[in-house]
Amino acid sequence: MECAPVASSMADHSLRLALAATMLTVAACRSDQAESSSSASGSPPDTMTAAFEWYPSVTAPADAPMKVIQGAFVLPDGQEIGLPVQSVIHQGWGSPGNVELREPRRKGAPARLDVRWFSYTENAFFRAALPLDAPKIAALLATPFPVPTPAGTARYDGLVVGLAPEGIVTVWVTGRSQHRRVAQSVGALDTSADWKTLHPNMTISREEHVANTIRRRLGADVLEALAMRAPSGAFWRDAAIDQPLQPVVTGAATVEQVTWHYADGEVEQLLGPAALTPPARERSVPIAVSLDFALAGGAWFRADIAFNAETTLAAARRLAGTASDSPLVVAVDVSGAPGRAAVSMRGRDLLVPLETIRAEIARR
Repeated sequence: MECAPVASSMADHSLRLALAATMLTVAACRSDQAESSSSASGSPPDTMTAAFEWYPSVTAPADAPMKVIQGAFVLPDGQEIGLPVQSVIHQGWGSPGNVELREPRRKGAPARLDVRWFSYTENAFFRAALPLDAPKIAALLATPFPVPTPAGTARYDGLVVGLAPEGIVTVWVTGRSQHRRVAQSVGALDTSADWKTLHPNMTISREEHVANTIRRRLGADVLEALAMRAPSGAFWRDAAIDQPLQPVVTGAATVEQVTWHYADGEVEQLLGPAALTPPARERSVPIAVSLDFALAGGAWFRADIAFNAETTLAAARRLAGTASDSPLVVAVDVSGAPGRAAVSMRGRDLLVPLETIRAEIARR
């Protein structure tokens, strides 16, 4: 007779579990429905309640290794989503680094970034507390973009933190073929930091550790050059200055896709014939482009072209004053394919040829 209460208790417990699972499923469905409904209607998502699937990562310039000591994206409700830490990063500006699958899987758009890091080329600690535009980030996370796959669309699913010399901090919202810069600021030197936070069991001096890391990551010649000239953040500051700009492709009969890479780390993939002449908007200057295109005769080609980033930025500064009420135009002429491509930038009355450091064009 003692078994009846136990059976009843077990039944009640099973019922409670089933109800809890149902409530969780309903909550998840409502979150999905709220996100898709907001995206479909065009109304901005509620940054306090809308949830998205996104993951944090960290990046740094290829020639400026960094290490995050502590950091987190802070959501409007105060919840923190931690950054990957304790790995030396320098995979290239804007390129997502190590991704840690942080829980919860679905979460809101962050309203702040707190980060402390070490810059090896400067042998210095920095810290920053950077406010973020949560509604702008939420709008990007809620909006699908076209991709050349059977699915037809993809979503932004990453928030990438970029760390550059002189304390520069940048944040991008990233997806498969689109990176959008949403914030940039400058952190402060953190002179109170204990250098052994780089590695708790360090047995060599700070100078030895820094020199060994730079030598191993970048080479002995870079270590020698740093002894004579401190690294500068000027390029990364200048790269984040937007101006009305239109990137165009000439000499092609049509294109399948054009993917522009900008100096500030943004990536923009455009599809179909409209990609030849997209509308002007506020952009950084492009420093690379890849495209699949056909010439008038019907032959298809693939091109990968990289520009000299320093001289391209210099040309933009030179032409900015001549553009006045018209945008700068960066034109890639592929009419000489498969042998060559010509790249230029023009303002209203002046055209400047741009230097390419790579131009690979081959028949598909």
